[in-house]
Amino acid sequence: MDEAKKYLSGLSLGEDWVSCIEAWVKLETALEYGAKTKGVLPEAKMRPEEWSKWVAKKRGGSRAYHLAPDLVQALDIEDFGVAFVKWWHRMQPSFRHSNNILPAEVYTSADGNNDDIWARLRKGGPSGLVSVLTMLGWWGRGGSTDPNWKAATIDIRRVLECITVASMKRAGEDLEQDSARKR
Repeated sequence: MDEAKKYLSGLSLGEDWVSCIEAWVKLETALEYGAKTKGVLPEAKMRPEEWSKWVAKKRGGSRAYHLAPDLVQALDIEDFGVAFVKWWHRMQPSFRHSNNILPAEVYTSADGNNDDIWARLRKGGPSGLVSVLTMLGWWGRGGSTDPNWKAATIDIRRVLECITVASMKRAGEDLEQDSARKR
């Protein structure tokens, strides 16, 4: 996580970006960087193809962050932004789906059933939510003036905060269940 945090924090993309990185670090800490919920995010086949090209350059779970600048220069940033947002939108819980490019700005289910609504996205470690932040950073390096980039950054931060709250609640429930079993 340290290498990813260093890379992401080194991108000077404004206050919203910094808040998004802070929310991610808090979540990864709660998830023990994949020790609790390691895995690949949903809709992996919908990820922008540039991710697969970049990941293929380094094996063993680590990422070649030093190679990212070359990739960013080669991007058609507008097409990349559209592909990224489509992927982000597609993996959201159904209550967030909308006809807009970005998911609906709704963070709780209207039917009141909020039990683990973020489970699909609660993925730590090198194949988890860090991939969202890394690609958002790539898009930001080339298109941080795009209003969709700013809106996506804020949306992703809010989702990270929701997942963190749900993870902490879940951890508390697990502790209560363990205590009850021991009695």
